[in-house]
Amino acid sequence: VIERPYVREVEILGNSQVSREKIEAALGIRPRTILDRDKVLEGVERVKKLYNEQGYIRAQVDFAVSEVGNNQAKVILDVVEGKAHLIQKISFEGNRTFSDSELKGLMAIKEKWFLSFMTNRGVLDSDILTNDLAILSSYYYDHGYINHRIDEPVILSKRSGIEVVIRIEERDQYRVGKVEIGGDLIEEPENLLKVVKLTS
Repeated sequence: VIERPYVREVEILGNSQVSREKIEAALGIRPRTILDRDKVLEGVERVKKLYNEQGYIRAQVDFAVSEVGNNQAKVILDVVEGKAHLIQKISFEGNRTFSDSELKGLMAIKEKWFLSFMTNRGVLDSDILTNDLAILSSYYYDHGYINHRIDEPVILSKRSGIEVVIRIEERDQYRVGKVEIGGDLIEEPENLLKVVKLTS
C-alpha cells in the first residue's frame, strides 16, 4: 500500500487580473486534504473556464506537484493570463417587446469603446453578467411577463473580440384582473383599496 500524499500548500503563480480567492474556489484543492490528481485536473479545467468567462480566452493554466517530505506535497498552479478580449457586441434573441438598446441600458456589462484601455468598459466579468441577467428578469416580471425565461448567455470568441448572446423567451404578458383585500381587517376593504396603487 502506498498512501496518497497530503497537500501541505497550494501556490498560485502568474495571476494578476483574477483574484486568488476566485481561482482557489474554482480549483477546489485545499491544504490539509489528500492529493487526488484527477481532482486537480478537473480543478485546472474549471480555472481555465473561469478565465474564459472573464474574457481571457487564450489563458494557459498548468500545474505541478512537488514532494516536500513526510509524504506531503505542494501543488503549484502556473497561470499565463494573456490579453483580455473585450466585448465587441451584446446581442439578444427572442425579445419582441423591448429593443436591444433598452435591454442593454439596464445592464452594467457594456460593449467596448475607444477609451476601454483607460477603463474597465468592455471587460467580461461573469459575476456582473449574472447580476445583469437577474436585472433583466426583474424587468420582465415588472411588465407582466411572469413566465418568461432567460437562458445562460452564450459567449462567442471572435477575432475582433467577444460576442455575448442572450436568448429570451418572453411568453404571454399578464395583466391584473382583480384586486381584493381580505382577512381580519380594522378598516373596510373599500377604504383600504383607495391607498393601493395596483389596479385592474
